[in-house]
Amino acid sequence: VLLLETRQQLSLLSSNFAAAKQDAAENIQLLQRFPNLLVSLQPSVHLQAGLYAQAVGAYGAAVKHFNKAAAAQDEHMQVCARCLSALSYLAQGAPDAVSQGRELLSDLISSAESLTGYAERAVAHIAGGLLQLSAAETSADETSEAKNRLSKALKLAHGRLQNYQMVSQVLLFMAPLQVGGSPMLG
Repeated sequence: VLLLETRQQLSLLSSNFAAAKQDAAENIQLLQRFPNLLVSLQPSVHLQAGLYAQAVGAYGAAVKHFNKAAAAQDEHMQVCARCLSALSYLAQGAPDAVSQGRELLSDLISSAESLTGYAERAVAHIAGGLLQLSAAETSADETSEAKNRLSKALKLAHGRLQNYQMVSQVLLFMAPLQVGGSPMLG
């Protein structure tokens, strides 16, 4: 299962969606064949299926898979799945997407600094910042706070985690803000 997950991630990174779909299907088949043996890997398989669905633009399916993955006992899996689910709501572009995302992440956004892992903090800051920036009625203070959240995520990803993939993702989120001439982001 772990080998198939890794192979699926590599397929998604190279935009080989057919291979990623095949790997996801094989993982699901393995879970169906050996449910008692692989029960602990079920949230991870749902996370991978959600990532595939998100990559191909099936955001409704991605939300469902991420919500199933968020039921895991592992804090890291819960935080990542909830944040990805909220970002999938935003990607759907529904009028109530921001409120759905905020409802899903209300406790994570307010307590991001108290999360135990640096990766969890960074992911919570990214999701919280993007939710704040996506709100139609965002005040200048909320915009500043959202940019500060993204800056914190960047510092955590680079300084503590040395995760350059996460650094590049945060920079991709921040680049349009900087190009827009915002003096608040630095």
